[in-house]
Amino acid sequence: MFFNSLNYIFFLSISVFLIYFFPNRFKWLVILLFSSFYYYSLPSSNIILFVSLIIFNYLTCFIVKKQIGVKTKLFLTSVIVMLNIAVLFLFKFFASPIIPYPLGLSYLVLPLIAYDIEVYRNNSAVNTNFGIFLTAGLFFPKVAQGPIEKPAGLFSQLKLPDKINSENIYIGIKFIIWGLFKKLVIADRLAIYTNVVFSDVHQYNGKTYLLALFLYTIQIYTDFSGYTDIALGSAKMFGINLIQNFNRPYFLFSLREFWNRWHISLSLFLRDYVFLPVSYKLTKIFKGKKLKLVYFISTFITFSLCGLWHGIEINYLVWGIFWSIVISLSLFTKKIRGKLSYRTGLSKHKTLRRSFQIAFSFIVINFSWLLFRLSLNDAFTVAVNIFTKPGSLFIEGGKKGFFYAGFGIIILLLFEFLQETRLKKSEIPEYDNSFKEILSYVFLVIIILVIGVLDGSQFIYFKF
Repeated sequence: MFFNSLNYIFFLSISVFLIYFFPNRFKWLVILLFSSFYYYSLPSSNIILFVSLIIFNYLTCFIVKKQIGVKTKLFLTSVIVMLNIAVLFLFKFFASPIIPYPLGLSYLVLPLIAYDIEVYRNNSAVNTNFGIFLTAGLFFPKVAQGPIEKPAGLFSQLKLPDKINSENIYIGIKFIIWGLFKKLVIADRLAIYTNVVFSDVHQYNGKTYLLALFLYTIQIYTDFSGYTDIALGSAKMFGINLIQNFNRPYFLFSLREFWNRWHISLSLFLRDYVFLPVSYKLTKIFKGKKLKLVYFISTFITFSLCGLWHGIEINYLVWGIFWSIVISLSLFTKKIRGKLSYRTGLSKHKTLRRSFQIAFSFIVINFSWLLFRLSLNDAFTVAVNIFTKPGSLFIEGGKKGFFYAGFGIIILLLFEFLQETRLKKSEIPEYDNSFKEILSYVFLVIIILVIGVLDGSQFIYFKF
């Protein structure tokens, strides 16, 4: 029962309708029942493993909290965190058709690790209500693909959620429609072409690979952010606010800015629990010297782990290392680029300079997705062919599919451009005139039904 299916829309509608009649303090229990049913309905689900991990972290954090000695607390927390990581990577290494990788395991383990560390740091009280703790772990809008929420914020919302009302339902519906538009009209339409081209990298030529790479860059964004929009909308209908996971990531002026806009919940997790602790430790080792070396090592470790979180295949690790180098170079060359911009006169032309920055960053991001999408050998083959064998452009399925996808991309770009240039930012299309707003979403629904790919295909980030 994927988010982009009629079954899910029916399931969500029934759950919101039934929960409406329950007292606020018992709504978490109904949400837990629906969440358990939803997760059990997904392919490759393992609810026994999930509940076991939740119970383990729930109980062990009580033990940590009772410890007085700092070293003892640190040792126990380290053991708990390492056991969680071991379970995650054990399934990543040994997943097979017989023992499939449990869907959503990464998105359960990371919030549990965050909770363990925050309890150790005394930034979060131990949650004494196991029902709330279990509900936060299995909360169905986020269980399969995030966003990665810090449990403490979710605990308080589940204990006393906002009342289900027409305003929250209306906002939730808008998020869901916008997410379905991204997924069905753009991402799944582009996937028809990119899957064909990247399935056999020895068959096509440079122009075709370049087009497929550009389309995949749009596809992965609209696929993942589309899921997030549906998740945020679903949670909002229950009076629960989840973290924003995307902020127009391709409208960026520097490559360092990308990870402040893309998969924001993962970026915050890596910053808080990997980059900052490693930087702090290295700064003490080097006694406040060699700060550039500290930054590079911390960034290297952080993005290497980011790559491994996505998968144990070597291309994910190389993808992470690539980003660590790119971000480090972006920082280290900041002064040089500033001087170059001044000497060439580009600094005097703000619009031109920003356009150049966006274009350059977008090109680098495009090629980073090549490492993400393909094995190293295939990525190398495609990169070589892009520069050495231009050839003729291959168009799969005729011009109609490209026209439909292009139409959707234009709507998306227009909205994001307007939002990026406005003082008032919004994650979804909004209008001061309510009639125009309703009309625009009716228009989106019509587009989804007329030109959307309605086959219920999986989301790209499900496998992570």
